[in-house]
Amino acid sequence: MWIRQAVWEYSAYRVQDLRPGTGPEIAFVGRSNAGKSSVINCLVGWRLARVGKRPGHTPALNFYRIDTHCYWVDFPGYGYAQRSQVERGRWRRLAESYFRHRPSLRGIILVMDSRHAPTPLDELLVQWLAPFGYPGIGVLNKVDLLGPAERAVLERRMATWPARWRFVAVIPFSARTGEGRPTLLSWIQKLCFEGPR
Repeated sequence: MWIRQAVWEYSAYRVQDLRPGTGPEIAFVGRSNAGKSSVINCLVGWRLARVGKRPGHTPALNFYRIDTHCYWVDFPGYGYAQRSQVERGRWRRLAESYFRHRPSLRGIILVMDSRHAPTPLDELLVQWLAPFGYPGIGVLNKVDLLGPAERAVLERRMATWPARWRFVAVIPFSARTGEGRPTLLSWIQKLCFEGPR
């Protein structure tokens, strides 16, 4: 998949902000500080998604149009920002409405920090998403920060992860070096060009 153009389309803060899907969509989700925005920027080859100084602070879905192929939907990071009960309720309604009523959604990419993955919050998210039935791929970001022994431990941990079977693949990735980039782009391209689920 060769990306020639990637632009921010709009942000949705509430259910009523969501526009009808006009092309295949891929959702990017992940815990705050897992490097989700850096993964997106690595995939397109330039700074598209903003890497915030306050991770998880803005509870909005950011829609990016990728050429004419598809849209990438960037979810705010979870597990970091302290939000009011009203804000958390609004965010839950927005996320649930998106996953329940989005026929244009083709798959989900879960970005995890390879140094700590999977966390209990990652586990909860996988369980919450399971009933929706979307294909998913796990991205273990920041593997460039691991030594050989640490990578071996990570591989053993992920091989026995109970939620592993819910993913098409779980791949090591580095937004800094580009490791895993071709594999992830290939998966996205396949989903964007195949028929409806």
